[in-house]
Amino acid sequence: MSEEIPVMQTKDEIVEDIPRMEPVENADSKMEAAVEQIEHKVESAIENVEHTVQVAVETVKDDLEQAIEHVESKLEDAVEEIKEKIEEVVEIVKEHAQEEAHAIPEPEETAEEPLTEEREVEVVEDVQESTAEIVKEQAEETVEEQATEKAEQEQVEERVVEEKAVEQETKEIAPAAEPVKCADPEEEKEEVQPKEKGFDNRRASSIFESSLSKPLSRSATDGPMQAASAITTSVFRTNPVLDEVLFGLHAIKNNDPSVTVFDCKNFALTHEQGLALAEAMKSNTFVTKLELSNCSIQTAIVVELAKSLMENSTLQYLNLEGNHIGPKGMRELGYLLAYNKTLLELKLSHQKSITPVGTDAEQTFAESMNKNTTLIKLGLQFRNAACRDRVDRAVTRNKEIARKLKWANK
Repeated sequence: MSEEIPVMQTKDEIVEDIPRMEPVENADSKMEAAVEQIEHKVESAIENVEHTVQVAVETVKDDLEQAIEHVESKLEDAVEEIKEKIEEVVEIVKEHAQEEAHAIPEPEETAEEPLTEEREVEVVEDVQESTAEIVKEQAEETVEEQATEKAEQEQVEERVVEEKAVEQETKEIAPAAEPVKCADPEEEKEEVQPKEKGFDNRRASSIFESSLSKPLSRSATDGPMQAASAITTSVFRTNPVLDEVLFGLHAIKNNDPSVTVFDCKNFALTHEQGLALAEAMKSNTFVTKLELSNCSIQTAIVVELAKSLMENSTLQYLNLEGNHIGPKGMRELGYLLAYNKTLLELKLSHQKSITPVGTDAEQTFAESMNKNTTLIKLGLQFRNAACRDRVDRAVTRNKEIARKLKWANK
């Protein structure tokens, strides 16, 4: 088959097939109208958007102003409440400071600083801790005093029973033996008036006035005084340790130059014997060493002993370890160091007291050691680091003074 050849169109036919176009002027006018319409719509849309944004901004501003006013109101209320609480805290601090002024040592003078809120809170916490500690110490001291009174009463009863037993044994073994009399019989009858309030000289002197409280078989002819802890055999007809202690007490009372050491270690002294020793040490000028460790010594005895040693000018060594000394007794020993000029060594560790040494006693030792120039050994465990450091520096200073004096005397 042969391919069909297309027929060519003529010029006129082609022109007739072209769609007729509108005039150019009509198209331009429609274009301009459409553009104007679009511009108008765009302007309207822009105006709507601007109006909406403006309304939203004004609304946000109003909300922010209300929120700021609310926050400012809350802040003002909170500030007022904080101020009221600060004023209450300051009043409480002032009241506690006035009530506890007698128990709290005066602080060192320092430049005044403005009292901030944090500092006020710290002050309140410190006052509360100090108050709780003071109340606790007072309660412990009360318990200690009650326990001391009970122990002293028991010791008195035991002493009465022991004296009766010794008296009965003496009558059976040596009915003809007579107790050794003091060098001055008139001194026994003389009634000593108490010099200080609270010190019962009559009670303390009873050990020197009672015949049962004198050594029954011990006299100066038996040689110098022995340490109570060194006596292990019955070298006398009665209780050898008790005789030795009583002999030493009478020798100290009579200012016997042969007795320079009173060693009563591990012997339970009665309350009367302790008071008698305190009274005797007031006027003694020969005893240089008191060994009183583990002697069941109570606070009341230590208080009187410390007062007596303020008048003593010969004692150099005092050992009170392992006794029942409370805070009051420790304070008196601390005061003693401010006035005593002969004591070289003082041992106070391992107390069996219910209460510890106490902050007041430690501060007393620290203040007294600033004045003391002779003590070179102090056996005492401090809880307050500042007080311990002050005491250590004072002891080091005293050792240096003693070293220089030793070299100067050579």
